[in-house]
Amino acid sequence: MKILIELPSFFSNLDEVRFFEGLTSNPATVEVRGSGRGLNIKIDKRKLSKENMRELISIFFRYGVNLRPLAEIANGSRHAWMKDSDYYWYKSMFEN
Repeated sequence: MKILIELPSFFSNLDEVRFFEGLTSNPATVEVRGSGRGLNIKIDKRKLSKENMRELISIFFRYGVNLRPLAEIANGSRHAWMKDSDYYWYKSMFEN
């Protein structure tokens, strides 16, 4: 699965390093490539456990990255738990 996100604003060099470390250390992240002010991220859905998914959501949420590209993952039964409206990300991911 490939998603395109807009790069967030970073407040320091280490802030940027932490974002990319969080993103690339996720076992489900296969590839990250820059594209202008965006990033193309390739995700291996087979490696996307609940824990790995939560880590991906948290890094996006923490850095203000649009969560809507991740909503597609919730369409399958394996990650239907993401649609629980009690989770902190629900409005950012699913509501207009």
